[in-house]
Amino acid sequence: MALHNVVINFVRRALRGKAKPKNAEWVTDLQRLRGGAPFGVVFDVGANRGQTVSEFLKLMPGAKLIAFEPIPRLAETIRQNFRNHSNLTVETLAMDESVGVRTFHVNAYDETSSFLTTSVNTDKRQYLTLREEIQVQTTTLDAFCAAHGIACIDVLKLDVQGVELPVLRGARVMLPQIQAVYAEITFAPFYQGQTEFSQLDTILRDSGFRIFGLYHMMRGQDGRLLMADGLWLNERAFSSEDRPLEPWENELNTDSMK
Repeated sequence: MALHNVVINFVRRALRGKAKPKNAEWVTDLQRLRGGAPFGVVFDVGANRGQTVSEFLKLMPGAKLIAFEPIPRLAETIRQNFRNHSNLTVETLAMDESVGVRTFHVNAYDETSSFLTTSVNTDKRQYLTLREEIQVQTTTLDAFCAAHGIACIDVLKLDVQGVELPVLRGARVMLPQIQAVYAEITFAPFYQGQTEFSQLDTILRDSGFRIFGLYHMMRGQDGRLLMADGLWLNERAFSSEDRPLEPWENELNTDSMK
């Protein structure tokens, strides 16, 4: 593969993988931490063609699943592909920090579409080339939940291509009522004004969350971290004080008493 840029190699491999449901190790971890308790309300924000919807329907069969996808043709694809699942609702909406209408950039590879414009050279990264701009309806997590009588969310999944911070700013009321947040993290620059990991972690920590782990980490050929998915847990639901004592902690306890 004659690619001269480190990032493009791994990003393209990653994007090809996103066409299939990702390994659901994080769901297994969450199920274990929940003691096998059934999931209630699950939000899939940035559902694309329903790749993660497919995972959720298999692994959380009793959950009320709400998928949000702003590109109308993709939202309709999800509706058609999963029309026999009565526990799934598909909303042709984009989550943001305010309710209204906003320009959405649809890229050549539509999974990279975003409110944000790309910050990279699209002669090299052609998958980020702008194909069209559409006007999409936006809402906030707070507004949507208030309008639909949703008091709590078990899992909030975010795959929103750099606008994680605005989405969470639109959830000031709901954030304390969310048990777990699973979000794609972009460490390499792809979009103008994209949310940085530090910003994402800060707003979640300020709302009582702590990061549990990173999944699907992708590194460049020089070893630098490019992308990953992160799972944050609400300390009100999963207190870190309750974690088991580790073997090395037992050893330190024993050594300290000598």
